[in-house]
Amino acid sequence: MDLALPLPASARFSALLHLDAPLGPLAFVDESRGSPFQDYRHGAAQSGGHVFTPSTLGAASGPSMRSPGHPGKVRFPGAAARFTGAAGQYIDTPDSPDWDLSSGDATVHYWIFLEALAAFSAVMGQNRATADGQWFHYYYADGRVAVGVSGVNEIATAAGVMTAGALHHVAITMSGTTVRIFVDGVQQASATTAVFNNSANSFRVGANNPAENAPNGWMQELAIIKGYARWTASFAAALPQVRETVVKDLEWRAALAAGLRA
Repeated sequence: MDLALPLPASARFSALLHLDAPLGPLAFVDESRGSPFQDYRHGAAQSGGHVFTPSTLGAASGPSMRSPGHPGKVRFPGAAARFTGAAGQYIDTPDSPDWDLSSGDATVHYWIFLEALAAFSAVMGQNRATADGQWFHYYYADGRVAVGVSGVNEIATAAGVMTAGALHHVAITMSGTTVRIFVDGVQQASATTAVFNNSANSFRVGANNPAENAPNGWMQELAIIKGYARWTASFAAALPQVRETVVKDLEWRAALAAGLRA
């Protein structure tokens, strides 16, 4: 995974959550709009990114930000967002055109380490009820990785692709009308099925539907890109040692050089 290459001029980040450094209790920072020099690790103010708010419903409170505690096993640099697998556990941000991936090229990718895979788990999306006709991304208990419009259609990998106890990179890309699912750089599914829609619901990472569980594990480096299908064939998925901030840094410097930024 070559994160050092800047995005094409036609592409932009819809969301960029490193999920690797706590700002305080339940703080989740989106760097998709701010200057890369406003690095939250140094306490600088952020501007323009989406505001993600954690759920606060009793036992289904939002995920925490802390060190995995066994770096030799997880190998995440710094902290990571910890989802416990509880129903209704998520971080949430209002609806935006940024979450409409129904047309044009797009990429969704992130790193995850599951402690267990014992139930259907919603990873992110805009659905709110079973068969409500809204898009979301999820795992089945048998290890299938899928994206679909709830109750309408889906694209899914074979069983056993997602496993617990290992660090995985997951990417979903749309190039033209073709949607592909990659796990650890290997293309596991591809189809032209329409699995995204323009929803009016807020966007959630975790259990979108109160009846669904969040993943039971650790998440880091979540990026959503519109206007660019970063991968259209299998690729080498390196460990998350190079932050997406490097890409933003290169974009910002290029824009400065071109006189496009003040």
